[in-house]
Amino acid sequence: MIYIEKAEWENFLSFQGKHSYTFQQSGMHFIQGINKDSEKLDGYDGTQMTNMYSIGSGKTTFTQLCMWALYGEITKNLNKDDVINKHTKLNCSVKIWFNKDNIEFYRVERYRKHSEHRHNVLLFKKVGDDDWEDISYEDNDETQEYINKITNLNEVTFRRVTIFHRDDSHHFM
Repeated sequence: MIYIEKAEWENFLSFQGKHSYTFQQSGMHFIQGINKDSEKLDGYDGTQMTNMYSIGSGKTTFTQLCMWALYGEITKNLNKDDVINKHTKLNCSVKIWFNKDNIEFYRVERYRKHSEHRHNVLLFKKVGDDDWEDISYEDNDETQEYINKITNLNEVTFRRVTIFHRDDSHHFM
């Protein structure tokens, strides 16, 4: 089993700039957006009403970080360049630290239109207290195959066991 420990990302989907998050190793994570859209709206009958929904705060983007870092996929219909923040248009990166059965420790780094790393996917294995060995292949597809072997999951299974939203409720049931 894999345990995701930490994520760092930059210019990924709705997030502009650098961000990070450390995952707790037990329990569930509840993601709640800040309602930036609570301004008054005109109701159908001309009355004022308040929008109570948080739209565009990054809730869905946050759940897609790990999926994209590990598998380079979010949905089959998404162009790979669409993961780049639309305001920055470059230097997209997502890094995920995870361990396998608390024995082997890894870091995956996935880049898109990055000034230094271009469109690469890199895989590192922890070999000491603070040392990481680059175990990436020269070809991104080969590196991806190795990540799939380590995680022992494909992107569909990973999505169904880690990301739960209104469209996936029938999988849970």
